[in-house]
Amino acid sequence: MRRTLYGLLAFLPLIGVVGIAISVVATTFGRPVQVIAVGPASIRVPALSIDELIPIAVAICLTAFIQIGTSIAFILHCQRDPRLAAGARICWMLLVLFVGSIAQPIYWAKYVRTPPP
Repeated sequence: MRRTLYGLLAFLPLIGVVGIAISVVATTFGRPVQVIAVGPASIRVPALSIDELIPIAVAICLTAFIQIGTSIAFILHCQRDPRLAAGARICWMLLVLFVGSIAQPIYWAKYVRTPPP
């Protein structure tokens, strides 16, 4: 049961990021673009109304909170795993902290899904 829960937690941030990317592309596809001047450079962004931006912002915030929570869970698991040496433990904790959407499914497949000997 616990491994299944960690498996769900491992893939939630990745699902959130991919879902946000798909929804933003679907929302902005074929829209006219606005050119925003930022100093000497300019940025081209799709024209979105506030009614379209609010759900995207809420989804980004929700995904960020999920990422923080799952990172804490995996860092705690990493600290308690007896199979990891000190250097590997630090490496996995940094990976989970900085690139959690990618590192958490890999850590789950390598260390959580298989029970310790």
